[in-house]
Amino acid sequence: MKTLIKRIYAGLIDALLIGVTVGFIYQIFIGQSVAGNEDFKMTFDALNVEMTAITVGVLTMYFIICEIIGQTIGKKILGLKIIYTGKGIAARILRPFIKVITLYICPVIVALSFFLPGNKLFYDYALKTEVTDENAPYDGGTLR
Repeated sequence: MKTLIKRIYAGLIDALLIGVTVGFIYQIFIGQSVAGNEDFKMTFDALNVEMTAITVGVLTMYFIICEIIGQTIGKKILGLKIIYTGKGIAARILRPFIKVITLYICPVIVALSFFLPGNKLFYDYALKTEVTDENAPYDGGTLR
């Protein structure tokens, strides 16, 4: 299977995991607010702000944890790995935050990235990363 197709499936697996987690947390907040709990009464606007904060927080934490582990759960299931071709630790620190910004705030950028050469997304070019099969040989700069 091509790397781009695997990346799409890995993204869908990650989205499902994040969606279930966020949905569970939403149910707790909405359930408390709708149930009439006087200690937890929230207006719709306040609830909307809380839900956005929860979504961004869960996304950020998921990608930070996955960056520490080395790959997202979707990439692990489909046998993909991230290779850092650039020097320095900045890419590892910035990658989770740039992913959250592009996925949550600018999803159109992700969609446009599928037309770029090399199966890379915009942040892959900026951070000098490549996504490849776990078993693919790597010689430090080019994939064979």
